[in-house]
Amino acid sequence: INDGYLALSVERDGKDAIYIGPPIPVELREYDSRITALDLLANDQNGALLAITRADGIVEIEALDSQGASQARRTAVGAPKIGGAARLIAAPNGAVLTYPILEPAFEIGIWATPIAYDTTAKGAEHRVNQEAVVQTVTTATQSQTQGMGSLFYVTSAGLRSVFLGCAPP
Repeated sequence: INDGYLALSVERDGKDAIYIGPPIPVELREYDSRITALDLLANDQNGALLAITRADGIVEIEALDSQGASQARRTAVGAPKIGGAARLIAAPNGAVLTYPILEPAFEIGIWATPIAYDTTAKGAEHRVNQEAVVQTVTTATQSQTQGMGSLFYVTSAGLRSVFLGCAPP
């Protein structure tokens, strides 16, 4: 739940459906692939950004209007890359999309991309580190300063965090 929005994934008949609101969550779409993570970030233009991580490693970004209807959608991580749980950190005029790349091996690590409210990339994709993430569920915490926050993740050495700072998209 984020500023009146609610996003949830529900398994039904062997498929996952995403429901989004306000005011009352309605079905956004159905997927054949399982949904492993959702992250929702309300924006100051009376809408929201939604990061969707699928079990097949694809990460999608969706722009939503004030009623939860889709305005734009794009794939942020797709084959042959396999991504882990994506998280959004608020930034002026958009967000920073953070996620681990699990495969291919030469791209393993935590990555960050500034994105605008319409889901377009507004800056270079950047690898923050090259650690192998063993638990794909990550957690982002916001800072009081937009575009800054911490991303927590788990490696074979235990819990790690990285602080991210980003210029406005």
